[in-house]
Amino acid sequence: MEQNIVHDRISELPEVLRQHILSFLSTKQVVQSTLLNRCCVYCWILFVFESDVQELDLDFGFCGYLQYFPLPQPVLIAKSLTVLTLRSLKLDSTSVKGDFDINLPSLKQLSLTLVYTDDQIIQNLLAGCPVIEYINFESCHGFKSIKLAENAKLMTFRVNNNNCCMTLELAASNLSCLSIFQNLQSELSLLPFKNLKELNLHSSEETDKQKLSCHHLKTLELSYKCKMAEVKIDAPKLCRFSFCYLGGYIKSFSLNALALSYAFYGLLPLLDSYNLLNDENIELLSKLNNTQLLKLLIPSIKVLLAIVLSLNDL
Repeated sequence: MEQNIVHDRISELPEVLRQHILSFLSTKQVVQSTLLNRCCVYCWILFVFESDVQELDLDFGFCGYLQYFPLPQPVLIAKSLTVLTLRSLKLDSTSVKGDFDINLPSLKQLSLTLVYTDDQIIQNLLAGCPVIEYINFESCHGFKSIKLAENAKLMTFRVNNNNCCMTLELAASNLSCLSIFQNLQSELSLLPFKNLKELNLHSSEETDKQKLSCHHLKTLELSYKCKMAEVKIDAPKLCRFSFCYLGGYIKSFSLNALALSYAFYGLLPLLDSYNLLNDENIELLSKLNNTQLLKLLIPSIKVLLAIVLSLNDL
């Protein structure tokens, strides 16, 4: 008895004919076909770009965990693209053939999630997006640094849990929102960001001190899981301030923010809860007490009562 054997005859057809066949399929049918035939993915993407698509979201998570799908090169020279979102893809120098220049002249939003890439591709990608306004790198692997030359259009930059990335160099004079949810080996200077309005920093890297100075900042969110001796913040126009610390005792904490309307202060020491009651923390809480809305995250009712009594004594 003969066995039923399924042959992939589509891949044997000329590319022009494959694109013509795909033009008669619905989007759902095209996606279903890609599960069986990787060549269909490339053909479908080429067909889409012939229609001058402006927004593209490619998610190849169906290929399996940590099995990165190589990104088709035409995506990187699509002149009509304004929004590009990539997930579970491979985008490194080995997957880009020959002397290939990335050119995305209309791209304004770029988001990479679970993308395997390298330093050279990251640098070429950023250089090939002259009007980019929004960048997000999340849970990506393979690259160690991000270096962005002067870009007057960039407004929002976010990096989150990119474990291999240790260096961040940005030159964006009009940047208004910066979010860093990971450890960096070098301290990031805020001096180039003259128009920065929102800053989010989350780190577990041990450091002696954290000093931030930004006179245009309106929103600041800080979260640390490491031991830290000194925190100094100079942001006179700050309106919203959030600070969460899991590292224990802070020897010195100073805050220059005269216009606060909202403050969140969370201290969850790993060992001794009474470290909350040092003079520096009480003095800081007395300053935050003048805000319109103050939220506290503390380990126990006993500590809360002690803080209230200390504030009443000031």
